[in-house]
Amino acid sequence: MSLLKEMEYIMRKKLWLFLLGFLLLISFEKSPNLPPTVKAQDPSPENVALGKQAISSTIENSGYLPEYAVDGLENTRWSSQYADEQWLAVDLASVYAITQFTLKWEAAYGGEYELQAWDGIAWQTVVSEPSGDGGTDDITLLEAINARFVRMNGIKRATSWGYSLWEFEVYGTLAENPDSALENTPDIFTITETPIESTPIPTEEASVVSDGASEVRAIQSVTPLTSEVGLYEKFELEVTLDATFANPYDPIDILVEAQFEAP
Repeated sequence: MSLLKEMEYIMRKKLWLFLLGFLLLISFEKSPNLPPTVKAQDPSPENVALGKQAISSTIENSGYLPEYAVDGLENTRWSSQYADEQWLAVDLASVYAITQFTLKWEAAYGGEYELQAWDGIAWQTVVSEPSGDGGTDDITLLEAINARFVRMNGIKRATSWGYSLWEFEVYGTLAENPDSALENTPDIFTITETPIESTPIPTEEASVVSDGASEVRAIQSVTPLTSEVGLYEKFELEVTLDATFANPYDPIDILVEAQFEAP
């Protein structure tokens, strides 16, 4: 190789290295060594029904209260009366974006039921299950729904018993800018107490039985003046005797026997 060509080769090589270094410098200035950007993850949905207020249409007895379906325990449960149309409702206390329901049935399960959400005016059906098979029902919604009040609305029971849930779980996260109408409380969560001055009204005439020495007066049935919504765990019945006797020493016994029956 001639000296001229060798010098030309060296100059081209240096020029190429210079251009390469220049391009690397520009690339470095445009792309500073910053930590990678990590996109914030949405919070994982939690069981927002846990420990919240629960009510039901009926209970089998005081050992199977509605709150037992949202207490997180595996050995307590809610159980309804032995009838088809029964429901269990939960107040989540805030509006949540709900993505999943999990129903853990006892042997008495729903053959046909709906999962509903309160829209501020009426119950809207979110999921319909026409042929329940018991066990655990994990139901994931195609789209999240905003709701504060939700319920399992039983249409037809699968057994001769009623409906019984070990747990009624609702998964979601706090809703962003929810409709304020969703905070409107359904009537089933509002109980109107009986005023003190109200007097129960006998629905039938009282019958009197007398053997000459004693007298028994029996009222067949009484209708309390109160709203028939929600679940009452206790009634108080007050009996007042207003009578005068010719002989103040005459003995008198008062026996009150009461049995409450659902209408």
